[in-house]
Amino acid sequence: MFLIGLCAIVVAGTARAQNAGAVSSASGGVKIQRGGAIISASPGTPVSQGDRIVSGVEGAAVINLSDGSQLELQPSTDITLDQYTRGGSTPTRVGLATGVLKSVVHKTPGTPANYQVHTPNAIVTARGTAFYTSYTPTSPQTGNLPGVSHYTEVAVIEGTVNLAQAAAPDRGVEVAQGTTGTVAGEEAPDAHKRQFPTPVGCTSIPTSVDQCKKGGWQQFGCFKNQGQCVSFVRHH
Repeated sequence: MFLIGLCAIVVAGTARAQNAGAVSSASGGVKIQRGGAIISASPGTPVSQGDRIVSGVEGAAVINLSDGSQLELQPSTDITLDQYTRGGSTPTRVGLATGVLKSVVHKTPGTPANYQVHTPNAIVTARGTAFYTSYTPTSPQTGNLPGVSHYTEVAVIEGTVNLAQAAAPDRGVEVAQGTTGTVAGEEAPDAHKRQFPTPVGCTSIPTSVDQCKKGGWQQFGCFKNQGQCVSFVRHH
């Protein structure tokens, strides 16, 4: 009986350790695949290490991790929470199979880089920053290298991230706040100096933070909230 009770305690402790956070918001069709089960995501749904989270063509979700970090899935995005840790030298690792993921990483003072996004051809490493990562398995129609598949792009909102080719994780480049970086196919990573593009749908763009306040962000037709409007101004 003692051994049975001990095993039960160990199993319960392992289950708790695997719990990584919970869904804060979900809309338009978001599913969580956990083992052989498929769960419809809704506010409050727990998220565990190993979960695959997929948003539909009109789906979007925000996941709050228990360390204070946040994951925001855009439509048609497929991620897996491959590894979850709270502090220390072992990073939390998110796999991005397709789509666009915004990561807001909680800063842990005195620790090395503790958060990574892995795409099929790139590794993005960050600590205490906010950034978008996008991945497409086909060549984007944006004037980049023609015929190149496996295309990863990052856009850094705050802080700095390291962007590396998946096959050469120790030879990355630093991508600074307000700029972007790419890994095209098997090419070396490239950090760009260009600023963020204007969000899709803008009827005009703000030129000062004050224009975003007191509901002013709504007049531009392309921002989801005041914070997004403010970030746009500060990075242009």
